[in-house]
Amino acid sequence: MSRNSSTPNILLVFVAILTFPIWIALGAAIFGVAVGLLGAAFGIVAAVFGVIIAIITLPFKILFGWGDWGWHDWGWHGYQGHGWFLILAFIIIAALIVNRKRNQ
Repeated sequence: MSRNSSTPNILLVFVAILTFPIWIALGAAIFGVAVGLLGAAFGIVAAVFGVIIAIITLPFKILFGWGDWGWHDWGWHGYQGHGWFLILAFIIIAALIVNRKRNQ
């Protein structure tokens, strides 16, 4: 009894041709998920970096009133008050004068 070996090969090629679009779609979906996760990881790292910078600069903003320029004007025009900067400068100057008088 002889067996024809070309039939399984033809069937295999036929199944591969029919399922080829499915494999391409699955590959593209996996690639898209991987790139999306990588982009999310970069976004999280950038957000953490931004939070760290904001925490570092927060005391300067509170003490000296920095960062209150707003987005509407990019110029260095004078604005109302300088926050705590002038008060802190007067306290430092007063402390230096008092310290100098004590030393004399």
